[in-house]
Amino acid sequence: IEANDNFCGAFVWEWFNHGLYAGKAENGKPKYYYGGDYGEDEHDGNFCCDGLVSPELKPMPGLKEHKNIAKPFEVTAKDIENGVFEIKNKYYFSYLSKLEGSWELTRNGDVVASGSIGSLAIPPQKTEQVTLNYSIPADGRCYLRISFASYGNDYIPDGEVVGFTQFELPTEVVSEEKMAFGSVEVAETNRTVTVSSDGFSYTYDKNECTFSSLKVNGKELLNGSMRFNCLRTIDNDRFVYNSWSNAGIPKAKTYEYDTVVEKCDGYVAITSDCCMSANCLSPILNIKVQWTVFADGKIDMHTEVQKGEGLTFEPNKVEIADMPDNNFAKFVHYLPRFGILMEMDKKFDTVEYFGMGPGDSYIDRHNSSYMGKFTNKVAREMVDYIRPQNSGNHWNTCWAYVHSSDGLGLMFSNEVDSFEFSAVPYTPSELFGHKHSFELPESNKTVVSVDYMNSGVGSQSCGPLLKEKYRLNKNRFTFNVTIIPTESHKTYPEDI
Repeated sequence: IEANDNFCGAFVWEWFNHGLYAGKAENGKPKYYYGGDYGEDEHDGNFCCDGLVSPELKPMPGLKEHKNIAKPFEVTAKDIENGVFEIKNKYYFSYLSKLEGSWELTRNGDVVASGSIGSLAIPPQKTEQVTLNYSIPADGRCYLRISFASYGNDYIPDGEVVGFTQFELPTEVVSEEKMAFGSVEVAETNRTVTVSSDGFSYTYDKNECTFSSLKVNGKELLNGSMRFNCLRTIDNDRFVYNSWSNAGIPKAKTYEYDTVVEKCDGYVAITSDCCMSANCLSPILNIKVQWTVFADGKIDMHTEVQKGEGLTFEPNKVEIADMPDNNFAKFVHYLPRFGILMEMDKKFDTVEYFGMGPGDSYIDRHNSSYMGKFTNKVAREMVDYIRPQNSGNHWNTCWAYVHSSDGLGLMFSNEVDSFEFSAVPYTPSELFGHKHSFELPESNKTVVSVDYMNSGVGSQSCGPLLKEKYRLNKNRFTFNVTIIPTESHKTYPEDI
């Protein structure tokens, strides 16, 4: 749109979610109906529930995205090391003088410097250069965010931020070598491996190739086994979901081939070869995962993943012929996601993270998000879509911490690469199993997902296929994350 002066666009279609109010449910939640809920044969289901605001005029995530995309200014870094930026006034008829700029520099999510840009009388469609007085830290994950807020506009409250741009600063991210101190005990049966030391006891489930119990000083952190997961439920996936279903993704489980346990000085390494597959279908993914448990309780997960013979990303290689369904590869354009999913008790109701926030974000939908430290209640991470969907995902996460009021909880981190993360009250299967949000039962758990990647959300509910660069369709990839069971608020990774 902006590349062509004679082209206009970005109009909102559509403004409202067009659910029809049908009173209150027994649980007190408002009921909104859509196509098919009145017994009609011809309808488009919940396709009318695609607005930027809810029926009660509450902003949906898409409205916040649109706000920052349509901001009336553009900031370009000309010499970021010396603080030189170019600011363009994107208004066609107004000066930029009723907006006041400010900047904020963070290191590992903490503010280390800030300043004012003030009001700039930039004429319509013109640019002006500014120099910001900051020094770039020597190391750490450092970001500069430039914002403009409104003052003196009749239709915008004073102090309302109308838009922002964030830049990653050129710094070195230093990872510390993990040292192993102390003794670790290990006990193995046909189906489990128990690793323990002072203050913790972890049980490894060979069936799932993940942990089924993480106890810190006798306090349990998990409700059952972690599990590898590829499934999600998002409206825009409706036209690719059938291919995922044919490949067995919604019913995929982990099947172990072999597990080897190695005890060393200061740590225990558990290595499993396994696959993800649905009954009677060939493997979707082949997985080699190594879990290293250190004497201080930290757990390193290193996962090597290879596309199995159960699916192909290349449609011209699908050989249907007369072979039975379980013997040829199912074609999918891409995987929905890949990571580990775990359930915790609902008392673990708070999430803190350093990543893209404060709203949810994806690889192709993060214009309203920025890198920072954020805190939220797990229940508020859930977006109240009329038809339940996945929400609360945070792209480009460096660390996340899910905990109870006393600080007991699980921390996840990666010192080098980012990951994707969410903590919400429901599993993807539970969301998919309900047509309306008011039908969801009260949750008694917190569902944590730590993902290598989520494919982008795209616009395929009525638009083109998701762009190639936003798809999880690699034949091979590795996924690393550190899990830190902890009893205290402390302990952010950069301080360890």
